[in-house]
Amino acid sequence: GKSPWGIYVGKAAYVHYDFGVYEDYDSDYAFVTVYNGITYAGNEEVSKAKWNSWGGEKFLDKERVDEKTYLAWLGKGGEGEVKPAVKTETVGPDYPGAVFAPAEVNKATYDAAPGLDVKQPGAKAFTKTEQVTESQWTAYNGLGTKTKDASGNFLITTYYVKAWVKPGADAEYYIFHYVIIYVKDAGRLGDNVGGQGFTWNQKVGQPVYVFGYPAGAHPDGDKPFTGVTPKWCYGKTFAAAASAKFKAEAQVGLKCSMTAGSSGAPWILKYSSTKRLGYINGVTSLIGDADANGRIDFSTSPYFDGETYAIYKAAANLWSGSIVTKDGDTTTKA
Repeated sequence: GKSPWGIYVGKAAYVHYDFGVYEDYDSDYAFVTVYNGITYAGNEEVSKAKWNSWGGEKFLDKERVDEKTYLAWLGKGGEGEVKPAVKTETVGPDYPGAVFAPAEVNKATYDAAPGLDVKQPGAKAFTKTEQVTESQWTAYNGLGTKTKDASGNFLITTYYVKAWVKPGADAEYYIFHYVIIYVKDAGRLGDNVGGQGFTWNQKVGQPVYVFGYPAGAHPDGDKPFTGVTPKWCYGKTFAAAASAKFKAEAQVGLKCSMTAGSSGAPWILKYSSTKRLGYINGVTSLIGDADANGRIDFSTSPYFDGETYAIYKAAANLWSGSIVTKDGDTTTKA
């Protein structure tokens, strides 16, 4: 059957919220109800007022134009910005209209440069010492030098030599386009990607598959898993011993070497590896080393009984539905 809970990454986006979490290890599962997915449905340039009020995805598109187009855009009520003229081509100090633009260098280059009284590119211009915070001082990796004064203040000194550039190129003109992104409802998760079934009050001793992402080391220190690659165990369940420490009194067990990180792994009954479908009948609750040889060798799950089904059914009946508004925006539900 279709399940309202799971994890999905794909073309549609889904979100969920927890329905209930239990503190003891017989009921350490959480059922979630999943909002319908959303998919991209186009975009539109709108007024700034509508753009400001739009609750969904949006972006500001800056288009570079010439001065005439920029002024015309402003005349129609549009918005934009101007970046000052850029002066980048280096020239000598006697070039007509040359603009003095000191260049930063490292201390060695500055110390080797001609003196302050020399009017030529590369001669000493000035140094600048600023007091900064400790975090700024630590993070700094520029051309300057880092020192501390007698009071322990953090200082950065930068060095500049003389340079001149041509009187610059034209300023850059940009006009703003306010764009919103529309979405549409993609339907329920289970209808799009399928889902595992759910079963309860099953006999102990049936074979199950357990899929998880173990990451922790075994008690002996060996760490065979990365937490990135999915792993699985297969075998018949057995009645697990109670554990007062974890308030676990109704658990089933499975021989399994998955370490920490596999908590919450689904236990799937009657799983078909070709269809990749079955029935969820447990979730990894505890792991342990039964023979005390330093290797994890079993996992346990709460026994899924009628109470488990009642919680599941309550969550399934609280399906949250679409989060897309009539105009293609999104709304927040909680």
